[in-house]
Formats: sequence, C-alpha cells, structure tokens
Amino acid sequence: CCKKYGKGSFKSPNDSCNTCKCNQNGDLDCTKNDCNKKNKYDECCKKYGKGSFKSPNDSCNTCKCNQNGDLDCSKNSCNKKNKYDECCNKYGKGNFKSPYDSCNTCKCNQNGDLDCSKNSCNKGSKY
Repeated sequence: CCKKYGKGSFKSPNDSCNTCKCNQNGDLDCTKNDCNKKNKYDECCKKYGKGSFKSPNDSCNTCKCNQNGDLDCSKNSCNKKNKYDECCNKYGKGNFKSPYDSCNTCKCNQNGDLDCSKNSCNKGSKY
C-alpha cells in the first residue's frame, strides 16, 4: 500500500471527495463522506459563492449554502420592505413636501406609509 500510494493522506482512488491512508496492515483506510452531498455543496457554492448572499427568490432575505448543498435562507417578511422601497422610490428618502398640502412635510416610515407633519395650513394668510 505504502509503495503504491506513499505515506500520509492522499485522495481516494475510488472517488474525489474522500481521503485515504495506508494502515499498519497495508490496507486502505478511507473517509466515508457522501460524495453526492459534497458535490451538491460545491455546486451550490460555485453558483452562489461561499458566505451570505441575496436570496434568488426575493430582495429582502439572505441565503447561504448548507452542508447538504441546499439553500438556507432567512425568512423575513418582504411586504414591509417592498412597501418601504416603493414609498422611497415614489417620494425619495428623507423629508419631502406633502402630497396632500403645501405646508407640511412627510417621510416614508419603516412600514412604507407616510409620516407627515400636522401643521395647520391656514396660519399666516396675508391678504
């Protein structure tokens, strides 16, 4: 065994995801990893990268490849985030002139609704 494979660990001659070494009896001792899981994980990482990334299913969750090669994604409710983004896309971020009157300002809140000041618009009329 050692003459054929050398001393120390080496890639299994039977598959690409296990390693072997020669035992004292001259036989191969190999790890017993499920190569399908390993390949599935590698495929997932090739497609999406290692670490966290934006979910391919929506814009408000993140995912990462788990050991089985499946996606583990956060389960945030996207409705609030999408509603907030829609509000900001329509009106912009920060304060803006109220769409209801000319004397108040509004901004988009976290729920995507408008938070507006409540000034009385009749003050200071000079006619």
